[in-house]
Amino acid sequence: MPEIPLSWLDGEPDEPQITDLCLAYQKICELGIAMNLHPANQHPGCLEIRLDDHWQISFNGHQRPMPCAHGHGVKVYPFNAYVRYNGLPAGLITPIGGTIAAGEAANENTLLAALDAAIAQHRTTAAPGQARNPE
Repeated sequence: MPEIPLSWLDGEPDEPQITDLCLAYQKICELGIAMNLHPANQHPGCLEIRLDDHWQISFNGHQRPMPCAHGHGVKVYPFNAYVRYNGLPAGLITPIGGTIAAGEAANENTLLAALDAAIAQHRTTAAPGQARNPE
């Protein structure tokens, strides 16, 4: 698959315009920064992040699809996140939206809460230049 051109970010005519990022995507990026995992494209493959005992995220910061470590052959599209709950597929998050499970325990609200908790934890524990990943 060819690398995806990023010209649409420059606002060229007839191309989609990003005005607002998906909230879950914003929080995934914020967590990566809090964990000192940025820039995401400098890591080999997907960033594998365990939020807590239930939620795991594979984030692809590259311009080509990348396999995730725990996805049983799943390739994550560029700048997307593959979300698992208790090791099972639970969603895909893109910069402009996505799909997430809608169960009692695995849903958008519990994912956002887990992201908030992980961000708060890593803001207080990560030393500059040192990645802190509970996985």
